[in-house]
Amino acid sequence: MRFPNWSADKALEVMDRNGISTSVISISAPGVYFRDKDPSMEFARGLSRKTNEICAGLIENHPERFGAFATLPLPDVDAALEELEYALDVLKLDGVFLLSNYDGYYLGDTRFERLFSELNRRKVAVFVHPATPPGIEEIHRGVPESMIDVCFDTKRTALSLMVNGVTKKYPDVSFILAHAGGTIPYLAARLDILSTLFAGLGGVSSYIAEGVDLVSQCCSQITGILP
Repeated sequence: MRFPNWSADKALEVMDRNGISTSVISISAPGVYFRDKDPSMEFARGLSRKTNEICAGLIENHPERFGAFATLPLPDVDAALEELEYALDVLKLDGVFLLSNYDGYYLGDTRFERLFSELNRRKVAVFVHPATPPGIEEIHRGVPESMIDVCFDTKRTALSLMVNGVTKKYPDVSFILAHAGGTIPYLAARLDILSTLFAGLGGVSSYIAEGVDLVSQCCSQITGILP
């Protein structure tokens, strides 16, 4: 897909026309990580830094009109923690942008534990944007994944955060899900039913039920489709 012809002046024109006082900006998928072409992640680290500094410059030039979410060079957690410190402490950005999955690992995976621990300590707002779902190359539909598939990926990563206990363990991380939570509101009733079924089982199932129930409660507040 072609990149949009974006500029700060054009953005400000649109904001003024629609009565928007401030916009919080971030990049979108595919982010800065290109696995096959950047195995050392040197490019990802450099592009994250450049992106964050460009955002900081926009804020400096228009302090009342723009905020920004920092880009991190994931899935390298060490590099992400280093960039997080620079973006928040030096550049003073307003939060963090994350994709729904990295190499097919969703945000609730334990490999991101140290990152969420630090985000929680800092009480950071995290904007989650969907990425290309893993295995999409095996689906021969002939249409871009941005038409439908990415909205399901938001649901997958939100569910992984809840059923793996990330949202409970790190309550001071404020999650913002793109596109009104993807497909979560539309699947709230199904999640509610499954949480009831899991709750009656032993082992880890009750823990999963608690996470699923939390998802369905959030959805019912948004959509009003559940009692």
